[in-house]
Amino acid sequence: MEEIVCKTSYDYETLLKFQRFVTLKKSKFATVTRIIFFPIVFITIVAELILGIVNGFTSSEITTIIFLVLVIGVYLFLILGIPVISAKKQAKNDFKLVFTFTEEEIKIDAKGLLASESVSIKYEYVKEYYEYDNSFYLFISMNQAYIVNADMLENSNENILRELLKSKIKSK
Repeated sequence: MEEIVCKTSYDYETLLKFQRFVTLKKSKFATVTRIIFFPIVFITIVAELILGIVNGFTSSEITTIIFLVLVIGVYLFLILGIPVISAKKQAKNDFKLVFTFTEEEIKIDAKGLLASESVSIKYEYVKEYYEYDNSFYLFISMNQAYIVNADMLENSNENILRELLKSKIKSK
């Protein structure tokens, strides 16, 4: 098999896309809150508004509505604001990476303002990978992942890389 090479950088847009993926798609917390929590809070707010309109607003209904709106605001900040803050912070390091995929391992050369590293990772140590929005996210652990931007693959090897990853790593 011929080596597959990807030269990419961890710029703000790449990191923000990844942070949103982790927060909204991969996170069980986000999934549960979208399916259970959000509808319950929304129905409660609507019910309180209807009761307030029909019977006149009481101080407890107004307090409940204000509290629930604040809860929604905090939740939205957590799922929308934190990824932006995190991506901006991480983008300051200006990492440039070269991924080389071989039949046996992934070689990674990373250079940034604060650090540089060269590592080789056997596929068996990649816990899982996700393909999302034209990127491959290779998770080494729950808290460490490498981002491979498919647009930056040399010689348009996206399908070959996909097949290699499928054969070596469990996908999600």
